[in-house]
Amino acid sequence: MKKLLFLFILTLSTLKGYSQCFNGVLYPSGNVSVTCGGSGWSIIDAWPGEYSNINVVAGNQYNFSSAVSSDFITISNSSGNSSLQTGVGSVTYTPSFTGIVRFYRHLSSQCGTSQVDRTINVTCTSPGPGKISLFILESLPAMSLRV
Repeated sequence: MKKLLFLFILTLSTLKGYSQCFNGVLYPSGNVSVTCGGSGWSIIDAWPGEYSNINVVAGNQYNFSSAVSSDFITISNSSGNSSLQTGVGSVTYTPSFTGIVRFYRHLSSQCGTSQVDRTINVTCTSPGPGKISLFILESLPAMSLRV
């Protein structure tokens, strides 16, 4: 049994998990705001190994994408230490808060970098009138009706 446990631990220690990439340099400097329903925001000279600070609004749906479909995308909190969403090529994320997220892009889930330009995009869709997001309903106090 001890040998089996030792082999299991040894196997786990050699595996590398890459579910998020937090290494990078801020580009462009400053925070970016995206207008929902508009054309979005894009830059044509982004590099893998960079991140952008994006202002987000609770309940809006954001799509983060790279023109290179194999790029690994990580959306993190504003400190860059907690992953909110990851994916390859594009990621859709609906925040439950209003604030800043980091949009990281890398060559792969192994967090590779390069100095090769690519276009990145952020688009936004708001829930619209008459649509209530689930997280808003969850934050309401319990109510009862008298009949």
